[in-house]
Amino acid sequence: MADDDVRTVPRDGAWVNEVLGHVVGGSYATLEEAAAAGREEARRRGVPHRVDDESAVSGTSDAGGPAKRSDLSG
Repeated sequence: MADDDVRTVPRDGAWVNEVLGHVVGGSYATLEEAAAAGREEARRRGVPHRVDDESAVSGTSDAGGPAKRSDLSG
């Protein structure tokens, strides 16, 4: 994972998106809302999107293959 990837992470009972450790955008009540916003932010920046949470449900990676919980995007 590159340092400038967009990461969706849990924080203080909500979900946020981070780049280089800084929150971009707002906070979201659900993982799905935050991940959608994170994917859009990553698309605009031309970088990968990741979900960093061990309890996240597996999905597909940006490459289209199976994703690990720590790199859920879709």
